[in-house]
Amino acid sequence: MLRAGPLLFLAAAPLALAAPVPRETQDEKLRRLYGTPEDPDKLCTFALEGNRLRLTAAKGLRGLNPSRGLVNAPRTLKPVTGDFVATLRVVEDAPATGTDRDSEAYTPSGGGGLLLWVDADNHLRLSRSQWVGGGGSPTTYNLRGAVGGNELGHVHNLNTLDTKPITFRLTRTRGTLSSAYRHDGGAWQSFKDVEVDLPQTVKIGVYVAHNFDKPLDVVFEPLSVKPPEKKE
Repeated sequence: MLRAGPLLFLAAAPLALAAPVPRETQDEKLRRLYGTPEDPDKLCTFALEGNRLRLTAAKGLRGLNPSRGLVNAPRTLKPVTGDFVATLRVVEDAPATGTDRDSEAYTPSGGGGLLLWVDADNHLRLSRSQWVGGGGSPTTYNLRGAVGGNELGHVHNLNTLDTKPITFRLTRTRGTLSSAYRHDGGAWQSFKDVEVDLPQTVKIGVYVAHNFDKPLDVVFEPLSVKPPEKKE
């Protein structure tokens, strides 16, 4: 009669468990999609709604025109090196019902868009502005800023109110900056190219500026920054 030998139990080697990947915080996501927020007066809010950003600029004059002492507009900025194509879609920018002018010294307008920033003497703002109170164009598209300390300003005036989603595009090709905007499915509308000597690394982001007696909400979709397409 055969006897069964002792049962042998082999201990399984412990499995190496990978450390869990930390979940991305809202602040980290904001910086990844739009850049680092800046709010000089600490009165404005940056709220993510999924991947969209609702930037609420507090009531009162919020500007970004250093030559006139206005630098309190809320914005985001991220460094970008070399040539690029930056695109940004604005999906909401209508002033709240009953909004009026805040400061009599400035136009009763406000909105948001793309910002390229080097310093007070070299920056560009590509945006849409909504006007309140009548007396001017209901909506304008703007390319403003400064080059070498000299202000520049180009404006496309519309005879009707335009609050449909809009996409802005800013392209850097060596010393040339090209800017344009278009509605979904529409043709690009361009401003005159700007020739400027920029450092290799600049900052790109979004911003909101206004002269309203109520807060202004502007909702953005994620900022896209890519290398320009190579021409054959």
